Amino acid sequence: MWLCRRRHKHRLRHTYATLAWRDGVGLEVIGALLTHRSPSSALIYTHPTAEDLREVLAERGVLEKVADLIA
Repeated sequence: MWLCRRRHKHRLRHTYATLAWRDGVGLEVIGALLTHRSPSSALIYTHPTAEDLREVLAERGVLEKVADLIA
């Protein structure tokens, strides 16, 4: 029973961190909320999808810059 609860809590942390990251919360804040000493520790809790990555690249104009380099 303890193991099941522990896994559930851990999954909740991953879900919370991923949703917060998708809403634009910085890793420093997510790390602090998860009580990590280093913001980079929060990276293991975020799970960006391919669509998340495409959105970030599109927002920053990276895809257009690469297309210009290729053309």
